[in-house]
Amino acid sequence: MVDRTPVVFSGFDLEDAVGGSNRRKFPIPEGSFVAFVRTNHNPNRIELTGTAPLYTNVQLHVGNTPPNGEGCFAIGETRGQDFVGRSRPAMKSLLDLVTFDGSGDITVVVGGNSIRGPVPLGTRISQ
Repeated sequence: MVDRTPVVFSGFDLEDAVGGSNRRKFPIPEGSFVAFVRTNHNPNRIELTGTAPLYTNVQLHVGNTPPNGEGCFAIGETRGQDFVGRSRPAMKSLLDLVTFDGSGDITVVVGGNSIRGPVPLGTRISQ
């Protein structure tokens, strides 16, 4: 099916410098990822596929601070250091766009500037 809209969603995201339940996952590398809607949450989430063997269940969802992400992306319409704001409206806009498009083809592009900057692989993180 062909996309029915040329509209894209552009917002901000917040990802832990070291995420996951064991705090051993570095940030998702920049790139384009195929994704799908997870309907077992309220509100629904967008989950990325093909993010490499170390990364599973990487999702875009509501949240405002690093603990809300835990290896995922909290999305928002505004940002500050270690914070994204207006997360629920951002998620609604994203899900509305996916619904309006109707194709089921979702691509998430990870990239852009970080306020604090990325943590280089191999960096020792003190807890």
